[in-house]
Amino acid sequence: MENYKESKFWFTSLIGFFYQVGIGCNLNKEMALDFYLITINNNKIENDHSLNVNFNQLHLIENNDDSFNLLRNYNIIIGKYLLSLFYYKDNILDVKENKLTNLLKLTENNNLEKQYNSIICCQNRNMKANYRKIFQLLLRLTEKGNLDAQYNLAICYMDGIGIQEDGKKALELFLKSDLIDCLDVQNKNEIETSLKYAILNNSIAQNNLGHFYQHGEGVCKNEMKAFKWYLKSAENGQPLGQNNLGDCYKYGNGTIKDETKAFEWNG
Repeated sequence: MENYKESKFWFTSLIGFFYQVGIGCNLNKEMALDFYLITINNNKIENDHSLNVNFNQLHLIENNDDSFNLLRNYNIIIGKYLLSLFYYKDNILDVKENKLTNLLKLTENNNLEKQYNSIICCQNRNMKANYRKIFQLLLRLTEKGNLDAQYNLAICYMDGIGIQEDGKKALELFLKSDLIDCLDVQNKNEIETSLKYAILNNSIAQNNLGHFYQHGEGVCKNEMKAFKWYLKSAENGQPLGQNNLGDCYKYGNGTIKDETKAFEWNG
């Protein structure tokens, strides 16, 4: 692997995989991502314009006597496949200390959603520089009436992602994003009280919100939001939140099913 530069564009996809699972080296997901991106960003290879090939024009089986071109094409195909699996398994999001783990991906209805999702998925060592951009994109989407973006914007204000923490603004946006003003007085007061304490990092209130979203009590049922609140509660040491988070991983509620993480949280 130390001599990977000599192979030029032939084996970068495999080197990325070695870093991803720790074959012959220390496991390093950031390096894995770097090599996968080198593989698919083939137009950046110096002095080799032949690498600017449309992926749809590449074939695994072809009559091609040029060994270099054949290896290059294999590398591109394998690299795109491995990168897709890398994203699908949320390997990039598997960073416990990362603030962005509480943000939800958005439905891609327009270019702004695509930009936002791209930032969430493609985070790397320089991700902190993108916090402000994420906030600005969410603000623009909120102004266009996207309720999921509004919910994420509330998280930004709550956790200080790209903006100074502002609990009052976070509460206002949380209430609007789930149309809580439409609820009866009793349910509205209960949800609003839980949100106020959850924003202040009260682990019991965070777990309660997870329960409300999981079962659709006072809010629209949303397992992804339930998972995010259980996650915050669990990381703040709440036993009920930890058990509920473990169940989410066990049954795949609001997240990808993961027996290992389920065992870690449920004990």
